[in-house]
Amino acid sequence: METCEKFHENVILYMEGSLKSQEKEKFVLHLKNCKRCQRYLKYIQMLISEKVSDADDEYWNNLTKRIIDNINNFCTMAELRILRLKGLFIGLLCLSFLIMTVLKEHHKNQEIVRHYHLYKDLPVIEKLDELQELCAFEK
Repeated sequence: METCEKFHENVILYMEGSLKSQEKEKFVLHLKNCKRCQRYLKYIQMLISEKVSDADDEYWNNLTKRIIDNINNFCTMAELRILRLKGLFIGLLCLSFLIMTVLKEHHKNQEIVRHYHLYKDLPVIEKLDELQELCAFEK
């Protein structure tokens, strides 16, 4: 058996004993390695023997509840992803603001350095006063 589909096609033939020996070997080999097909075979055997257990009734009776629970879990996960995205967006905005502030201060410092040659020969007090005026003017 290459696939589970081929297995499902031959399951009735296997139960009837109608499979050829080579096909039966492939069938049994696939059955040993595939848990899903093992469950399928048990289910088919149960249906044929008309021994449907209470567990199957419980499965179908609780199907709606399980579907609703799965939908609620999906919605909860989607809400968490949205909250994470909001947090990421806010973090990126804060980072952008910080970068812009640093670049603005860097630009101010570059202006001071560019005009330094005008003030380098003045006494220190005059330099400070002139630089402060320049900084105030730049704002």
